[in-house]
Amino acid sequence: MHNFLRGKELLAYINALHESKLIPQIRGIRESPLIHIIKGNVEDTGTWMQKNIALRFAQWLNPKFSVWCNQRIDEILTQGYSA
Repeated sequence: MHNFLRGKELLAYINALHESKLIPQIRGIRESPLIHIIKGNVEDTGTWMQKNIALRFAQWLNPKFSVWCNQRIDEILTQGYSA
């Protein structure tokens, strides 16, 4: 997750979301209300991400999931729906 959060691609993606009027503008990842990381003991540790960021993270983690997402988008574009 550390590499994902530090990547320039994530900040570019967040800026694109802002330009699309889906999220407010932010200065950087650390100031973002879009990602919330809680560090503590096992029971209290966790990460919360805004849904678009979470989907982007899942695609970054798993190339097969990324391909699946692209297939669904292609179905919507070509057929008007996804099965």
